[in-house]
Amino acid sequence: MPRRTRTPAESEAAEPSVPARARVGRVDRMVVGGFALLCYVPVLLSGWGTVVADTKSYLYLDPARMLSRAWSMWDPQIGLGTVTHQNIGYLFPMGPFFWVTEHLLHLPPWVAQRLWLGSLLFLAGLGTRYLLRALHLDGPGVAVAMLAYAFSPYALEYSSRLSVLLGPWVALPWLIGFTVHALRRGGWRHAALFAIAVQLAGGVNASSLFFALLGPVVYCIVTVVGTDEVRVRDVWSFAWRVGLLVVLTSLWWLSGLWVEGRYGLNILSVTETIKDVSQTLFPFELVRGLGYWMFYGRDPGSFWNDASQAFTRNPAVVLSSFLVPIGAMVAAATVRWRHRLFFVVLLVSGIVIGMASAPFDDPSIAGSLFKKFAAGSSLGLALRSTARATPLIALGSAGLLGAGVSAWVVAWRARGRTRAGSWTVGVAVAVCLANAAGLWTGTYYSGYLAYSKIPDYWRQALAAADHGNHSTRLMSIPGSDFAAYAWGDTVDPIEPGLIDRPFLANELVPWGSAPGANLVEAFNTAIQDSGLDPAALAPIARILDVGTILARLDMETRRFNLVPASSVWRLMTKAADHGISPPVPYGSKAAVARLRVAAADHATSVAPIASIPAVALSEVDSPTPIVHTRRADDPVVVAGDGQGLIDLAASGLLDPTRLHLYAATVVQEVGGARRLAPGAVLVVTDSNRRRGVRGGGFHYGY
Repeated sequence: MPRRTRTPAESEAAEPSVPARARVGRVDRMVVGGFALLCYVPVLLSGWGTVVADTKSYLYLDPARMLSRAWSMWDPQIGLGTVTHQNIGYLFPMGPFFWVTEHLLHLPPWVAQRLWLGSLLFLAGLGTRYLLRALHLDGPGVAVAMLAYAFSPYALEYSSRLSVLLGPWVALPWLIGFTVHALRRGGWRHAALFAIAVQLAGGVNASSLFFALLGPVVYCIVTVVGTDEVRVRDVWSFAWRVGLLVVLTSLWWLSGLWVEGRYGLNILSVTETIKDVSQTLFPFELVRGLGYWMFYGRDPGSFWNDASQAFTRNPAVVLSSFLVPIGAMVAAATVRWRHRLFFVVLLVSGIVIGMASAPFDDPSIAGSLFKKFAAGSSLGLALRSTARATPLIALGSAGLLGAGVSAWVVAWRARGRTRAGSWTVGVAVAVCLANAAGLWTGTYYSGYLAYSKIPDYWRQALAAADHGNHSTRLMSIPGSDFAAYAWGDTVDPIEPGLIDRPFLANELVPWGSAPGANLVEAFNTAIQDSGLDPAALAPIARILDVGTILARLDMETRRFNLVPASSVWRLMTKAADHGISPPVPYGSKAAVARLRVAAADHATSVAPIASIPAVALSEVDSPTPIVHTRRADDPVVVAGDGQGLIDLAASGLLDPTRLHLYAATVVQEVGGARRLAPGAVLVVTDSNRRRGVRGGGFHYGY
């Protein structure tokens, strides 16, 4: 049947007048402007002047240097050299953002950092507005939904430590909105916009992006099954277009994941476990936008995230965090809206996926299947952090609450009670702002993992080290789980961000090959236990291709139970008689006096604390270049591990000019001892016995 054409009178009655449209446009611009102020101003005022150790410290130290390296899959700045982990993803959009703001506009790093977070919040709200407009929702409920989603506590979990993971959260409503338009109109335009949004979400963490892509999938399924608006062939037409464009535009970071998985460290096996991430996946935490395990973590110093204490111990914050989901549930039960089913399914799906294997010791049938899937495959282990499905819950709650507010206002106005409608909007806005604890508690940025500036003595020392021989490495001692200095916390060691020379330091994650990581760990353990013979320092440095040794004497030693600065200084000075040059100090007496060294330093120091510099550099005599060859017909095979090599060096029996192999390497890679040349030497040590391994010092603070 042909569609009936409206008469002029009907068209005039159906369409708002020009003055009315102008008035609506002004109000809309005022809402967006006020929302922008809420997103940027409180964030700029939070932690004024301090740089938070968010995502990668190198973005703030020198973004141009980091971008110049991100394209390469080989990273000589970690371990003894390794295939990079996710660095290629910083090529877009996070890396260019900080390059423009810091390098071109010369903004202070802390200002650039806050503009980044404010932009994420603002775009998340605009995406919610775009989605609801696509679903033909009008009225004040749209503004309420913008507030509810953009200021969800979910953003607080990542804003201070891993804001790069907020990209998929921002993209989620945009992706669903593009899906809505693409299914209605067809063609390539919105499929292309979908692919662009995927790129803007970033290629740093594929699992977070995977959970965000579930939103459009849910919409397609609910729309096909629950309504007659979309047909299966429409979904198929959209799906193949989007799939083609997303794959083609994502090859730049997908290729990086493939190379890393094929040749790099199995990072999934040495980071958080399924049990770790499931410890905090409570239903009530997920509903209010939380549940990510690192949000509740702490080390011996303090909580990693200041907001975690507010959301677990402050009754006012705890109560306010439940108001938005409660309002959403009331709206779901009382409001008739054709898209209500989609937002309900979106919310429920987020809870089911987020719970996954929780509780770990007694999961549901679906949880048990997920545990087996996660434990039995790399893909499953990559998806173990199911709390990243929480944006589905947050968007479901925001959409339902927004639809409820618009419906309630219309109902009040139909009864002639305009003031009651205004009160409804005011209460809803107040509920959303009460849920925005990051705004009124100032906890978007944690004061614990932050610093104000890099001391000048560090820049001077690193400049001197970078002028050294780039065919050898710079090694920093002692190693630490994370970089925590007396002047602040950067999480990542600052050395790679300020130099171009290959760098080595022991960290929490054992980067590189298994034999290399084992030797570095054994070397660091000997230093931490004050058990390294000064005579062993130079031979081990040559084995590790180290040309310069940097002593970090301003570390916050109590934080991770590090060796006292006095012990490291004593090691450096005594090693000067055994193939190491006398240490060159950096750091004025005034700077040294402010260092918070361990109390044990005062008892064990061989010199007054004030005489210990903040940083010191020593050169290794006759260092071994990184690229070198060794004869294969006379190797030294060590039946033990790295500790055995340390013992050999202390005994004067370690010859850095010979090829050294672990017995396990010979068996696995050479093919067995029988295939070795007759000149091989076998050294048997007791370092392959079972013994305790020095571990980290962080745990949950829930």
